Order: sequence, then C-alpha cells, then structure tokens
Amino acid sequence: MSNHDGVHASHCCVVHGCKYRDDDCPVQLGTIEQKFMCMDCEADGIESTSTPGGKHYLDLSKRFMGEITHHVGSFQAYYHERHKADPAGFPVNDSEEFFQSLREQLSDFLIHGRPDEEVSPLDEAP
Repeated sequence: MSNHDGVHASHCCVVHGCKYRDDDCPVQLGTIEQKFMCMDCEADGIESTSTPGGKHYLDLSKRFMGEITHHVGSFQAYYHERHKADPAGFPVNDSEEFFQSLREQLSDFLIHGRPDEEVSPLDEAP
C-alpha cells in the first residue's frame, strides 16, 4: 500500500475515476475502498458504488441495460423483416452501423459500469 493510497481513497471514485489520472489508482483497481462520495457523483445525484446502496443502483442499472440489449436485438430482427417488405423505406446499411454501435456501448456499460464515450448511440441514429 503506497503512502498516496489515503489520498486516493478520499478523492477518487469507482464511477468517475482517479482524480489524479493514475493508471494504477487503488480505488479504480478495487484494492482499497472509496471513503467519500466524489463531487461528480453528488452532482449526478448518484451514490458511490463502493457503498451498499450504490452497488445496488449499479446492479439494477446493469440488469436494465441487459434488458435493453435484448430489446435492441429484437428490434433489429423486426427492422430486417420490415426491410424485406420495403427495402427503400428501411435501408439496412445505415441501421447496421447504428445497431453495432449501440450493442458495443451497451456491452461496455455491462462490463465496466459506464460507457467509454460521452456520446450516446441514440444521438447518431440514422
């Protein structure tokens, strides 16, 4: 345990990252617990995921995102059926890129608990 671990525990966040931009932040790696909610969490109105309430919130979010991923797959199948009936009205090339981007971002959230990018795939909808 380094002599900076206490500083990380007091300032860094498992959701919003290391406030010192360290790649080996012990809070991010899960080797020490986050002691306080970070200012970004307070601004976002969420609890720290190192607290029991925060973990529950994150678990619910991941389950919800899993359900959305399932529905995206169902909608994609529906879209392809519509494409067969009306190719001009439902172009596949545009939709494939959108669905792939959406699946990747949902998968990233399910694995890491947050998206890599700030841009929502819904902002890029065809």
